[in-house]
Amino acid sequence: MAVKNLPYASCECWFLDVGQGTSNVILLGGGRAIVVDCGPHGSQQTIELLCRHVDTIEALIVSHNDADHDFNVPQVLHQYRKATKNIFFLQDRSPVDLPRTLAVLRSAKDGDFPTPTRLEVDAGAPRVLFSEHGIELSLLYPDLMANLSAQAAGGPNQTSGVLRLRCNGRRIVFSGDATIEAWEYLAAHMPEDKPLLCDIITVPHHGGKISTNPGGEEALQGRLYKDLIKPEFAVISVGTNNQHGHPKAETVNALVKAGATVLCTEMTERCCDDLEATRSMRGPLASPSRSTRETSKTQSGRSKDVACFGSVVAEISTTHLQISGLSRYQRDMRNCTATSGFAPVCRR
Repeated sequence: MAVKNLPYASCECWFLDVGQGTSNVILLGGGRAIVVDCGPHGSQQTIELLCRHVDTIEALIVSHNDADHDFNVPQVLHQYRKATKNIFFLQDRSPVDLPRTLAVLRSAKDGDFPTPTRLEVDAGAPRVLFSEHGIELSLLYPDLMANLSAQAAGGPNQTSGVLRLRCNGRRIVFSGDATIEAWEYLAAHMPEDKPLLCDIITVPHHGGKISTNPGGEEALQGRLYKDLIKPEFAVISVGTNNQHGHPKAETVNALVKAGATVLCTEMTERCCDDLEATRSMRGPLASPSRSTRETSKTQSGRSKDVACFGSVVAEISTTHLQISGLSRYQRDMRNCTATSGFAPVCRR
């Protein structure tokens, strides 16, 4: 799609392959975009995509202040000094623990950036952060009380923002690292029917745990994708060499059982014993993606940056929603089945 000249009520949503972290960019056309999180240390995909297509950032939104979501906020803000219209972020911990966004804003000169706005829901209804020509981005969670309660409980992921993009009747939910407490609160306070329907969800916490409750994860994941939200596609932003065991089998199993198509940005050891054997088997990836065709390993010798889907691009037009390269990806996955030890969690 020609992102410079999108028709009204059309957009491209990029779920960027940034490794173990999250960054989503909504290209609005006309050189404008909305950014939801900016990726972890070492990732350059967010700024690369923006520099290719974007002159003005309509809104920069930080779902929560964990480094795998907000590390590159300073880089983006410095690049788009005087070209960022709105900045939204949560006060979800002590100011001394908000070094990145806060440091940039404190050092800014008059006119560099707009005054930042707290990212919290208006009382009783979703908060509209951006609305234009049939495209609307709203914050669903948290409100002030939920944020304060989560901080008191000591769980920063519990405060993570949950946003929804609406365009031409299509719905994309950006869930950050929202925990089951966030989803339960959202279900209790939103007037809409349950489960909440959406075309695409960014799977919370990179497909990891949504609760600190020992032993109850399988049931909670099942409840989340059976009773609280029902996506058609589920995007998991995950790094090949992550040490957290993401994505968890309980998460993927619950999504598949609910009928969702799971798309991970990178392949992990949970899916293949020999990751290097699959590196060359993926067709062309959407660029930018952090995944590489060249062998890339950590200092300890573990494979990293091995593509599963790579960056996921959803094109929403006046007539349809389309995942770019989906049929090619499904073909590549079928071709990989002959690889020894290839057993993706989503296909077991």
